Amino acid sequence: MSNSPSAAYPLIEDDLASYCRKFMGFPDCEYWIHEAVITRYLDLPQNPTFGPSEALTALIYCIKKGYGGTQRKRTPTECDARDLADENNGGRVHYQIFGEKEEFERGTLSLDKRVQQPRWFRFGKKDDRLELKLQIEICNHLIGERMPSIICSNDVTIPAFAMKRRQKQFRDFYEKKNHMCTQYLNHDIPAIICTFADDAWPHINVPDESNRLRRRFFDPSQLATMEDEFRTIMAVCNVLGKGSKLDVVMDRLVASSSTRENRTRTVAIADRTPQNTHQDESNRGSLTNYNLTIITPSSRRSSMSSRSSSNGASIPDSLRKDIINCVMDGVIMWDMVEDLASLELLFHLHVEEGFAWDVLEREMQLRRVRMPKEFEPSELQSMSTRNKHNGMTNIGLVRGDLIESLGGYFVPSDDELLYEWLADGKGYSNGRRVEADITTLNRGNNRHTTSPRVQWILRHIFYHFNLPVHTIPPLWACLQYSTHTIHTLHVLIHSLTMKTVTLSPLWSQQS
Repeated sequence: MSNSPSAAYPLIEDDLASYCRKFMGFPDCEYWIHEAVITRYLDLPQNPTFGPSEALTALIYCIKKGYGGTQRKRTPTECDARDLADENNGGRVHYQIFGEKEEFERGTLSLDKRVQQPRWFRFGKKDDRLELKLQIEICNHLIGERMPSIICSNDVTIPAFAMKRRQKQFRDFYEKKNHMCTQYLNHDIPAIICTFADDAWPHINVPDESNRLRRRFFDPSQLATMEDEFRTIMAVCNVLGKGSKLDVVMDRLVASSSTRENRTRTVAIADRTPQNTHQDESNRGSLTNYNLTIITPSSRRSSMSSRSSSNGASIPDSLRKDIINCVMDGVIMWDMVEDLASLELLFHLHVEEGFAWDVLEREMQLRRVRMPKEFEPSELQSMSTRNKHNGMTNIGLVRGDLIESLGGYFVPSDDELLYEWLADGKGYSNGRRVEADITTLNRGNNRHTTSPRVQWILRHIFYHFNLPVHTIPPLWACLQYSTHTIHTLHVLIHSLTMKTVTLSPLWSQQS
C-alpha cells in the first residue's frame, strides 16, 4: 500500500477547492483540534482503499503545493500555498504532531489500521490558543483520568472517588443530561475551574479558598460559560468519537451531540459484546499518552434542568438515592454527608414533628444546621404524603450505606440524627469528649430530675470518700445547673477530696 501523501488524492479531486475553502475557513478557536474532528467536520470521503485520515493528508499536501494533481493536470486549491506544518507559515492554520500513536480507519475493504501519531490543528492567532499539554490535562480532569499532573504541582492526582464519579458522569454532562450528573455539576465543575483558572481562564472570578468547591459561590453566567467551554474541550479532543461534533454558529464553534450517531446506536449499548466494542475503536480518538480511551455515548441527546420539579406525582430528582448517595465504592464523601444530615433533619422536622415548610429554615438555624443545597423546603408543598415518606426511605437507605462504610467506628445510634452525630464528632476532634446526661424527664410534672444512675454514683462517692453531710446540698445544686456531664462531677469531687478549692467559688463559676 502506498505511503505517498497524495495517494488518496482521487478521493478529494472533484471537490478540492470546496474542501480547501471549508478547511481554511474554519472559525478561530483557542483550542487545538484533533484530526479526527477535522475529518468529520469536512466530511471527507472513504473508499475501499483509503480512509478519511489519508484524505486529510492528501488535502494538506495539496495546500502545501498550491494545487492538486500533476504538473500537467493541475486542480487549483483557490488558496495560498502554505506548509501547515510550519508554525511561522504566515497563515492562521497550523498543525503539530503530538502524543502516542493511534489507530485510524483505512478503506472499507482494508483489514488493518493506519497507525500514526495524531495531528492537532490550530485555527487563529498564535497568541490566542491554549497550550496543548494544558488542554489535554484539563480534558483528563473532565473525564476522570487519574494521572500525574503536568501543570499543577499542588494537585498531583484526581482523588479516587472524584475520578470514578467523573468517569461515570462526563458523557451525561456533555449531552446536557443534568439530572443524571448532578454531583458532577455541583462538585467536579467548580473543582476543575479552580484548578485551572489561573493558567487558562484568569478572567474567571474564583471564590475564596474556603468556598471554592461550592457551585453556588460562582457567578452563574461565568459558570454557564465555563460549562460550554468544557464541552468544547471534550469535542475538540475527540474523547467521545463520533458521538460529538462541532457546529459553527455565528462564526463560533459550538459542541453538540451527533444526531446520526445517536439514531444508529441505541440503548442496547449496555449489552455490547467485545466484538462490537472492537468495531467502534476506530470511531474515537485515543490519546494513548494521556489514557483518553473513551467509549462513544449511545443514548439520545437530552437537555434537562438539574433542578427537580416536584409535581406531586413523582419524587423530586434531588431526593433520588443515586443523587444523595455519599458513599462511592467504599469511599465516604464527607461534604455530601453534611447534605444528607441536613435533608434528614429537614424531613424529620416536617414529617415526624409536624413543622410547616415555611418555618423549617428557622428551626434548622436554631439547631445550627445549614439548608440542603439541592432541595428547597417550598418543594414540600407539592409533594404527596407518599412521596415524602419515599424521600425519607431513600435518606434512610443512604444513611445505612454510610453506617456500613464506617466499619463499626463511631457509629451513630438508631435514634440519633446525623447532624447530632456530626456535631459530636467535630466536638471530639476539638477536644470535647463524650457527654452524658445526668437528668431524666419526670413525666408527672414534666421537669428534669436526677437519673437513678447518677443518684447511685453520688451515693457511692459520698460513702467512698466519706464526705461531710453539709457538702451534699451545694454539690447537688451545682450539678443541677452545670453542663450536665459526668466529667463535671469527677472534677468537683476530685477538687473537694484534694481540698484545693471550696464549694463556694465552684458554685459561682458553674452558675
